[in-house]
Amino acid sequence: MKTKSKAALFLMELIVGIAVFAVCAAVAIRIISVSHAIVIDAADTRQALFAAENAAESHRAFGGDFERVALFLNGTIDGDVMTIFYCGDWTSVDEADAAFGMTVERSESNGVVFADISVVRLSSDDELIAFTAAARGNE
Repeated sequence: MKTKSKAALFLMELIVGIAVFAVCAAVAIRIISVSHAIVIDAADTRQALFAAENAAESHRAFGGDFERVALFLNGTIDGDVMTIFYCGDWTSVDEADAAFGMTVERSESNGVVFADISVVRLSSDDELIAFTAAARGNE
């Protein structure tokens, strides 16, 4: 009779051990998936910053000349707003294939040309980066 009770105790201990291991595995999988999402978001934000800095430096280098900046960055101009679309690997594409969009809104005050630059993730409309750049206008 003692043999049966030892076997039942061992079986119960084994089941509890497996249950604890399963809970730990589930928690670990959740942590890994959340960290992966954070890494992807950080990479997108970094690339958005590079694209926005490129637009700001182009704006400054061309003295705020919107047409030259648009030509250089492969953007389209509608009034005082330039739009550039990027796919997932951050190459310039048409709007239909885009995962990200950058808008550059131009304004001028006292001979200084400002560019309000914003990069968004199109699927969720999340703003990844936004800032204002200034350039001395062409005289």
